[in-house]
Amino acid sequence: MNVLFNSLSQEELDMISNLETAYEIWIKLGEIHEGTSEYKEAKLHYLKIQYETFVMLPEESMNDMYERLNVIVNDLKAFGATYTDLEVAQKMLSALPDKYETLVTFLINSDMSRMTPTSLLGKINTNDMYKLKKQEIEEAFSPKKKCIALKAEVEDKGKAKVDEGKEYLEEEITLLARRFNDLLGRRKGREKDSSSHRRRGRRGSHKSISNLRCFECGEKGHFTSKCPTKEQKDDKPSKKKSGKDKLFKKLKK
Repeated sequence: MNVLFNSLSQEELDMISNLETAYEIWIKLGEIHEGTSEYKEAKLHYLKIQYETFVMLPEESMNDMYERLNVIVNDLKAFGATYTDLEVAQKMLSALPDKYETLVTFLINSDMSRMTPTSLLGKINTNDMYKLKKQEIEEAFSPKKKCIALKAEVEDKGKAKVDEGKEYLEEEITLLARRFNDLLGRRKGREKDSSSHRRRGRRGSHKSISNLRCFECGEKGHFTSKCPTKEQKDDKPSKKKSGKDKLFKKLKK
C-alpha cells in the first residue's frame, strides 16, 4: 500500500483516501484515468466511426494524412481494438482522392499481403514525385509555353528594332540639320559676296563715269543727256559749235 501511495499525486490521493484495500484503489484509479466501462464503449464507438469515415482532406499532404490516421489507430488499440498493418494500408488506399485512382487500382491488383502503412506511404510519395517531375517537363516543352517564349522573343526583337529605328532617325535628323545649317551658311556667304560685288560695281561705275566724255560739250564726268551746255542751248540758241564738233576736233588733233 505504501508503495502505491508514494507513486500517486496529491490529487489522486485525495480521491482514494477513503478506500481501504489495494483492489478498490486500483479500480478507482482505472476509472479516473480510463473512465468507466460506459465511457470506454462510447469512446471506442466514436473512434471506430472516425476510422471508417476517414478520408484525405483537401490540400492535405500525404504525410499529414498518414499521421492523422495513425493517431486514430493508436487510440483504437488503446481501447482494445486490433488492426493489422494490411488493414491500415487498405484504409489508406480507400481514403485517397480520385487523382490516385490509377495508383490504387495498380496496388490492389498487385500482391499486398506484405504491404505495411509505411511502405505504402513511400510508394505514394514516389508516385507524387514522379508526377510532379513529369508535369514540369511537359510544361517546359509544351507548345503553349513555346508560343509564349516566342512571343516574348519577338516583342524583344521588335522593341530592339524600334529603339534602333529611333536612333537612326535621330542621327538622320541631326545630319539633316547640319546640312541645312551648312547650306544656310553658304547662302549667306553668297549674298555677302554679291553685296560686296554690287558695292564694288557701284564704285567702279562711279569711277567709269568720271572717265566718260560728253559728246555735247567734250568734257568728262557726265553723260550727254545730263550735259549742262545742252540745257543752256535749249534755253538760248547759240552760234557756238556743238560739243560734238569740238570732240571730233580734239579727237582729230
